Amino acid sequence: MLRNITSRGRSKPEQPPASNEPKLLGLTAWHDAGPDADIDFIFIAGRLTFEPVSIVFVHGLMGDRHKTWRGTSSNGVKLEPWPKLLLSKDIPRSRILSFGYDARVINKDNSSGRIPAESASEHARELVYTLRDFRSETRTMGRKIMFICHSLGGIVCKDVC
Repeated sequence: MLRNITSRGRSKPEQPPASNEPKLLGLTAWHDAGPDADIDFIFIAGRLTFEPVSIVFVHGLMGDRHKTWRGTSSNGVKLEPWPKLLLSKDIPRSRILSFGYDARVINKDNSSGRIPAESASEHARELVYTLRDFRSETRTMGRKIMFICHSLGGIVCKDVC
C-alpha cells in the first residue's frame, strides 16, 4: 500500500526533454483503457484477481523510462518499449505506466564526472506524489498498483511502501 501523502512537499517540475527525445522524467501512460477498465486476469501475490490494476514500470541505474524497456531489432532499429507493445495487446483493458527519474551516477559533460544524486527516498517520494496526482486526476485512487522494477527501481519502489 502506498503511504498516505498530503499536498506538502510537492516535487520540482519535470525537466523539458531534449529536442527529439521523449520526456524521460515523471510518469507517462503507455496504455490506458480508462478508469472503468478491468483486466482479463492477473496474479498478485500468488492469487488470481480480476480487479483493475495499474502496472507501473520503474527503471534502474543509468536507465530511463523509455530505453530501459526497449530492445533492438535484428537490423539494428531501436524498438518501442516492450511493455507498451506487448502488454497493451495481451492485457488490452489495463493501464500500463512508466516512471522516470534521474538515475545517472556520472556526468560526461562535467569535468569532475560527478553529478548531484538524489537519494532513493527522494525518487520514491516523487513516485508517490506523481502517482497520487495521476490517480486523482483519472479517478482511480482505489485501483491496485503492480510495480515492475529493474535494479535501482526496486529500491525506489521498496522505499514507497
